[in-house]
Amino acid sequence: MYEKILLFTDIHITDGTLITGLDPVSRFRAALDHALADHSDASRIVILGDLTHNGRVEEYQSFQECVKDLPLPVDLLPGNHDRRAGFEQVFGRAFAPFAFDAMGHRILCLDTLD
Repeated sequence: MYEKILLFTDIHITDGTLITGLDPVSRFRAALDHALADHSDASRIVILGDLTHNGRVEEYQSFQECVKDLPLPVDLLPGNHDRRAGFEQVFGRAFAPFAFDAMGHRILCLDTLD
């Protein structure tokens, strides 16, 4: 048997600014809705950076609104567009490396910012 993990990457949430004519918030919400409707048997959601486009507090607040009521555990990993101070201000915690086991493997998620 396998474990299903929903993986998202490069969300690039903005403060309402469109990216190439598209709204990242509405697209992310639509993707989450689709994934949860069609893959309700998933065990977790892992979201890899870039969570935001500019790392601004307002962007993290929009991102938080998108993920706050999800029915699965959510793990977040930053990308090069993410800023630690903005994330910490909104989520009340620092980015932290994490690991989980899936399909007989240990998955390591590391923040390599120096």
